[in-house]
Amino acid sequence: LAYEHDIDPHTMQLLFDPQTSGGLLAAVPESQSEAVISDLKEAGVPVAAQIGRVTQTTGSVKLILD
Repeated sequence: LAYEHDIDPHTMQLLFDPQTSGGLLAAVPESQSEAVISDLKEAGVPVAAQIGRVTQTTGSVKLILD
């Protein structure tokens, strides 16, 4: 796993911490992301945000934070 920017170890632990289970991570087309976020907030979801994007690559995974 490669990272676009330096990420401190404590932040990385949040990605794998069982205390964060129960959250919802969804992949939606980028063209629809703003509408989905708006709909979630209107439905009462207190925190909804785009946190990254999926890009085409070969042979590796790279974490890109927005």
